[in-house]
Amino acid sequence: MQQLLTHEPLGTQTRELLSDLGGTPDEVARYLESLGVRGVRNNSECCAVAEFLAAIVASHPEVRSVRVFRRFVILSRNGPFWLTAVRLPRPVRSFVLAFDAGEYPNLLRSPGPLRRSDASNPPMEEEQRRAP
Repeated sequence: MQQLLTHEPLGTQTRELLSDLGGTPDEVARYLESLGVRGVRNNSECCAVAEFLAAIVASHPEVRSVRVFRRFVILSRNGPFWLTAVRLPRPVRSFVLAFDAGEYPNLLRSPGPLRRSDASNPPMEEEQRRAP
């Protein structure tokens, strides 16, 4: 598993974590599987990439939540700069789209009960319809 966050800016570290996942969607999937990461399709807070990041980034005292969308990761934070957006590298972006389409079934987990925030936030499908 990756190192916990240091004093470097949160966005920079998140970008590095995402870049280290792999150079292709299949490499991203293999890496996440090797760590035992499982996620829920079409769920911005529980997809495989969000679960991976949450295990590392959410341990930062400023981070309230991690949400992965089609092109970005959004970190909700405490304090005056309450959102940090990080663009997904192309291989991770392609992985997210493939994962949501049902590829990589070995990375799926059963959804279980919804998190409280899921009831008030649109799923990834809704975000994709709004994205240009």
